[in-house]
Amino acid sequence: MTKSSAVLPPPTLAGPSLLDIGAPAEAVKADFARRLQHALNAKGWNQSDLARAADIGRDSVSVYLRAKSLPGPKHLTSIAAALGVEPDDLLPGASDAATARTGVAAMEVMQTAAAGRVWLKINRSVSMRQLGKIIEILDSEPAGDDS
Repeated sequence: MTKSSAVLPPPTLAGPSLLDIGAPAEAVKADFARRLQHALNAKGWNQSDLARAADIGRDSVSVYLRAKSLPGPKHLTSIAAALGVEPDDLLPGASDAATARTGVAAMEVMQTAAAGRVWLKINRSVSMRQLGKIIEILDSEPAGDDS
């Protein structure tokens, strides 16, 4: 079996996502399939490589690449992590759509009784690099330091 040498043009990232504008499901699936194929080509991977790296079935990868279905949040996150991209790079608006479906905001700030302090809840997919930066920021200042 040979890998396809065709390289698709990079997906357009400007403008609202197809999910945001309520595009037909078929258009959203086709756009996801194109973005996924582009990411696979960029890594030089085939379907089996992605399935192994993302710990999902090869049949699932095939279904996504043939634009027959969209991945759920768990598969989307696994695929994006394996490819070293953000879920929104593969399915723009996915985190916003998940927020709309679940009613859970991506970020919530709540005031506490302590002056100058807040509770921050973040409910979104982040890269390992972003996670490291968040932890670095939180660890760089003692918990009681309000300056």
